[in-house]
Amino acid sequence: MRTFSGFPAGKVNEVHLPEPVFTEVVPIIDDLAELKVTLHVYWQLSQRPGRVSFVRLADLLNDTVLLFGLGSAPLEALRGALDRAVQRGTLLQSQDIGNTQGGPIYFANTPKGRAAVEALAAG
Repeated sequence: MRTFSGFPAGKVNEVHLPEPVFTEVVPIIDDLAELKVTLHVYWQLSQRPGRVSFVRLADLLNDTVLLFGLGSAPLEALRGALDRAVQRGTLLQSQDIGNTQGGPIYFANTPKGRAAVEALAAG
């Protein structure tokens, strides 16, 4: 087991998450990979500028920190965790129609995220 040496001295970046993440989302997630991926996506979304933030599947597939934490079959674990998070409603999925790479993109299930997914679906 790897251990955590503690937070470093000095200023560290903080991640602000809405209270329902801890009171509603975390209690209903029953799969460790889904929990890790959900929290990681929320963290990435909090780091992105703009009115409506999203994360591309391609970004997650290249995220060595995330993949390291998903065990011996990280790509399979990532895809399964994303599928579960979308089914559960903690993440919303759409297609990246504004990028030549295409592929799935993920939003938090917030009013802005829901509006973005609806707008993408409407074209």
